[in-house]
Amino acid sequence: MLPAPLRKALALVPGDELVARVEGTDRVVIEKRSAGLARLQERFARTRGRKDLAADLIADRRAEARRDAR
Repeated sequence: MLPAPLRKALALVPGDELVARVEGTDRVVIEKRSAGLARLQERFARTRGRKDLAADLIADRRAEARRDAR
């Protein structure tokens, strides 16, 4: 249970889902699941429209290996 001032600051209502994560060695971050999802969607928005990020990475690594082999 979170203290009332924290629930109020986060505008929590019954049914809201929270996610907790550890940052570093001495910090716990608690956020609404929807806020975390929005943050991640924003972070990865630039990858939209890319067909296959794994294939791009593999191609980059192979090209680098060919350059190193010369």
